[in-house]
Amino acid sequence: MSDTQGLTVLVKYLAVGRLVKDSQGKFKDDKHVLITSKCSNPEDLDAKKYKHHCQAIMNKGAAKLVPGKRFCLNADNEGYDLHVFPVVLDSDNDKTVVFFAVCDPEFTKNFSIAKLLQEFKDGFFSNCDNDQIASAKSQGLDRQSDKLLNSLLQRYGSSKLQAVSQKVDEVKEVMKNNVQKALDNVERLEEMEVKSEELEENSRKFQKNATSVKRMMRCRYYKVTCIILLVVAVVLTIIIVPIVQSNKSS
Repeated sequence: MSDTQGLTVLVKYLAVGRLVKDSQGKFKDDKHVLITSKCSNPEDLDAKKYKHHCQAIMNKGAAKLVPGKRFCLNADNEGYDLHVFPVVLDSDNDKTVVFFAVCDPEFTKNFSIAKLLQEFKDGFFSNCDNDQIASAKSQGLDRQSDKLLNSLLQRYGSSKLQAVSQKVDEVKEVMKNNVQKALDNVERLEEMEVKSEELEENSRKFQKNATSVKRMMRCRYYKVTCIILLVVAVVLTIIIVPIVQSNKSS
């Protein structure tokens, strides 16, 4: 299973169970409880499955648990390993505490399970005394253990190599986006250059047309002027010639 950032969750679930014996030293079936637990992802749909698996080990296999001897159960087809580490609570051997770690099969390729369980045990006994552990009800030590469980889940939750690989992928994605933006800007510049050339060409055509129109208008002006002068000349001729001939006759 992966978290929202794409990293494989190496530690899915941590829990501490307490085994109980009767006065004759026999385990009390169905009296064993998980006194604290935490899932790395609150939305993990398999959280109940992890808890049930841990509870079943205590209820059905308590007599087979050897204090100080850890073992691993492979949940075939489930995608996780269940590491179990039973520890005697006190010298009278009345109660046994069992540390559970549900991990991804890839966990042991990145971390030491022995180190995780030892840190889990040491931290738990440092936060809770024997009386609290012996008398705690189901999930009764969640508050005292919350900081420890969060710390372990964070420290062992994902591999450093995986985190670095994800960071590299993120940087590559950012660079890819930047290159794409640069290419988009180049395309826009090319489009602007083409439009600029088109405007320049249109401007030249407009100037050429304007010059032609100006020349045509000037020619028309000259023609109109010549016609007007000719008309004026004809009119003046018509008026002046009779007058001159009349004066000669007198």
